[in-house]
Amino acid sequence: MTTYQTELWQTAYWRRGNRYYHCELKQNLFADWVLIRSWGTIGTKRGRQMENYCSSFAQAQETFKAVFKRREYRNYQLVSSK
Repeated sequence: MTTYQTELWQTAYWRRGNRYYHCELKQNLFADWVLIRSWGTIGTKRGRQMENYCSSFAQAQETFKAVFKRREYRNYQLVSSK
């Protein structure tokens, strides 16, 4: 039986001008940890998405923190975080 740890899932959303960046740390159907990042321009259909599969929650959390730090460095404003 697959066990999900939904209390550990994290999400964050940033904006800078008309650009957005969204990052989610959660588990997939097989309970593997996945970091899903999407970015693009607000008001258009242009954008991209990338999924990074992590071997453990610790590795996934470190990657999420690195994304958080990079967004701050690039002057994105945090809109929401959970």
